[in-house]
Amino acid sequence: MRRIFEGLAVGKDIRTLCDEINALGFRTRTRRRWKADYSQVIGNSGNIPLTPWKARKMVERTAYAGYVCEKWTHGLPVPANHEGLVTLDMWNHANEGYWKIIKDPASPTGWRKIDTRKLRTKRTYRRAREDFPFKLLINCPICGKPLKANYSRSRNGNRYGYYQCARKHKQVSERQEALHALLRDYLGELRFTPEVAQRFEQHLREVWVEKAGGLNRHLVAANAELAQLLICVEI
Repeated sequence: MRRIFEGLAVGKDIRTLCDEINALGFRTRTRRRWKADYSQVIGNSGNIPLTPWKARKMVERTAYAGYVCEKWTHGLPVPANHEGLVTLDMWNHANEGYWKIIKDPASPTGWRKIDTRKLRTKRTYRRAREDFPFKLLINCPICGKPLKANYSRSRNGNRYGYYQCARKHKQVSERQEALHALLRDYLGELRFTPEVAQRFEQHLREVWVEKAGGLNRHLVAANAELAQLLICVEI
C-alpha cells in the first residue's frame, strides 16, 4: 500500500501501479464461501490480481492516514489510536481530485473530509454552435425535445459529429454531415410565393418599429433627466 501511495503522490497512473504490483505476484486475499447456515464451504473468492477500481477504493480509506471516518463518526475524521501508514499530506496527494482531509475548527472533531469532486468546475454547454447550426431547430422524433449535438472520437483518433437524443428512450442518432446535406437539399428546394414574402417583410417592419419605439422612449427619458440635471447645475 505504501508503494501505491508513493506512486500516486508523484503523479503515476494507477493502472501502471497495479500492473507493477501484479507483476510481483500480488493476489488478493482468498476467502471461503459458506452455505447460508455456515455448515459447509461451497467455494472460494478472491485470489485475483489488483484492479484499478479496487486500488482506488483502498487508497480512499482514511485509516491509512491514521484517521477513522465511519458512520458512527457521522462522516467526520477522528484521529485514530494507531499511527498511519502514510502521512496526511501523502494521503491528500494520493487522493487529489477525489478526497481531502483538512483542519476545521467548526467541526466537532476538528477535522473534515471534503469531496473535492464536487468542487470541480461544472462543464458549460453552448446552446448555439457554429458547427451544429440546427441544434435547437430539430426535435427528436420520439420525445419531441431538441436534439443534442456532440462529437465522438474513433479508435484512430478522428472526430465525428452527431445529432442525437437518448432521453429515457432508445437512442436516436444522425451523422452531422448527412443531416446537414439533407437539410441543405430540402431548404434549397423551397420556393416562397409573393404573398409569403410580403408577410415576412411586414413582420420584419413591425418588429423593427417595436424595437425602435422602445429605443426612442429610452432616449426621451434620458434627455429629460439630462435637462433636469442641467437646471440643477445652473441653480
